[in-house]
Amino acid sequence: AGAVTHSRMGLSLLDPFAVGPSIQTGIAAVLLMLVGGAVLPRLRSRRYGLVARLHALLGVGVLALVGAHVVLLGDLLENPLVGIPLALLGVALLAMLVRRWVLRPLLNRGAYLVAAVRPESASTATVVLAPAGRPLLPAPEPGQFVWLRLRRDVATTIEHPFTIAASTRSGLLELTVRDQGPFSCRLHEIERGRSVWVDGPHGAFVPTVSAGVDPGGGLVLIAGGVGVTPIMSILRAHADTTGDED
Repeated sequence: AGAVTHSRMGLSLLDPFAVGPSIQTGIAAVLLMLVGGAVLPRLRSRRYGLVARLHALLGVGVLALVGAHVVLLGDLLENPLVGIPLALLGVALLAMLVRRWVLRPLLNRGAYLVAAVRPESASTATVVLAPAGRPLLPAPEPGQFVWLRLRRDVATTIEHPFTIAASTRSGLLELTVRDQGPFSCRLHEIERGRSVWVDGPHGAFVPTVSAGVDPGGGLVLIAGGVGVTPIMSILRAHADTTGDED
C-alpha cells in the first residue's frame, strides 16, 4: 500500500502489463499467496495429501518470485545489510530443502516396520511401528507427532501427520488412527512387516514442570475423539514417572 501511495504511477503500479519485470514478479508472488490462503483451505478436508503438496509448491514458488523481485530491483542487493543476510537466508533454505527432500530419503532415515495393527474400536486402530534401523533422534516426548509415509521417497509420495500415542526406549512407536480418509484407511489394513518411513518427532504440546511445582502432582487433560492420542501419550509417560498404574 505504501509503495502504491508514494509512486507516481499510483494504482497503475498494480497493472502487470504497465510495469517492468521487477514489479511483475512481486505481483505474481502476492497472487500466489492469495491463492494459497483463499483456495487451498477449502480443499484440505477432502484431499489432504494433494493440498499439502500444492501448498509446498506454492511456497517454493512464492520464495522464488520474491527472490527474483529483489534481484531485479538491483539497488537492494548493493546494500550489504540487505544482500548478505539475504544470501545467508538463501543458503540456509537450500540446505534445509536438500536435507529434507534428498539426503534423508537417500540415507533411509526414519525407516520403520509395521509390528502390529491393534483394533481399538470399529473405526479406530493402533499401528505399532518398530525401527528398522536407528530409532528417532531425539527420542519423542509425550504429546509430539510424526509425519508418516508409506514409500521411501519424499518428493512424490503422500505423507500424513499422526500423534504418537505411546513410545518406548526401544524405539517402538504406537500411532492410534481413526478411519477418516484414504490414507488412514490404508493404515487400518496395512500388513505386518511392511516398511514405512517416519519423520520427526515434531510439536511442542509437551508437559513441562514449572519451577516450584511437584513433578509427582496431578494433571488435568481434556480431549475429545481421536484427539485423545496425545493425552494418552502424556498419561502413560506420567504413569511411568510416578509409578501410578491407575
